[in-house]
Amino acid sequence: MVRKGKLVAEGTVSEIRGREGLLVRANPLEEASYIAARLAGVEEATVVDGALRLIVDPGRAAEINGKLVSAGISVSELRPSEQSLEEVFLELTGRETV
Repeated sequence: MVRKGKLVAEGTVSEIRGREGLLVRANPLEEASYIAARLAGVEEATVVDGALRLIVDPGRAAEINGKLVSAGISVSELRPSEQSLEEVFLELTGRETV
């Protein structure tokens, strides 16, 4: 991928998409984000389209679910997730969707 004439990413689709994680739908979302961001191993916690995207090993799903539920958070969905190639492209090139 190229941005303003400079190479910003190179590799296979899998390598470029890279960052695996978890998608969490929870209520209250803001509190879930606050708690998840402070858990060991969670690299990033971002609210996107009404859900929480965590950059973390997906194998830790049960542990993260337990921590959120123990804190009084209602978790309605928790599944493995990775960024789409479009999301990575937009992030790397600094472009916004039209």
